[in-house]
Amino acid sequence: MGANINDVAAFVLRECGRMSTMKLQKLTYYAQSWTLVRLGRQLFADDFQAWVEGPVCPVVYAHHRGQFHVSAWPTGSADALSDEEQDCVRRVLRAYSSKSGRWLSDLTHREAPWVEARAGLAPDDRSRRPITKDAMKKYYAGADSMEARIVKGSANPVLDFLDTMNDDEAALVETMVERDLLDPIDGNE
Repeated sequence: MGANINDVAAFVLRECGRMSTMKLQKLTYYAQSWTLVRLGRQLFADDFQAWVEGPVCPVVYAHHRGQFHVSAWPTGSADALSDEEQDCVRRVLRAYSSKSGRWLSDLTHREAPWVEARAGLAPDDRSRRPITKDAMKKYYAGADSMEARIVKGSANPVLDFLDTMNDDEAALVETMVERDLLDPIDGNE
């Protein structure tokens, strides 16, 4: 049997550490979305709903309700993800984990899967409407943001090369950029 959303939450927290519950919700949402695109299948069976603050999975919400931050996810096993799934989620984290939960929520508010699921609702109306996996796959397969390029792999050969680096090599490049020994890539080809 494959991973479930609790396993993905545990993996995200193991990779990134403590974060807001809003950020965890959005990172698991993007992990599902991009796995649908990259691997052509779902990462987990659970659905997201189009809540006021963006996509929320009720299963995850039930575990963190009343908490603002989480640092561990004892109901999941980070090791339950296959190597292929871990690679896909790491790409998502590379693209999105530096952003705040609010930034990610605002981003989802501009993307079709959440917008379409909330069609006809006022901005502050509660909703349990599902965001379908088909809508997620369709939208993100056509996305062309910098985050999308990082997750999909880029037509930019420099970004493709950086994507092949291990964590130590990537840390070295990051240090070189910080010390002005290497110009950062602006992503505006």
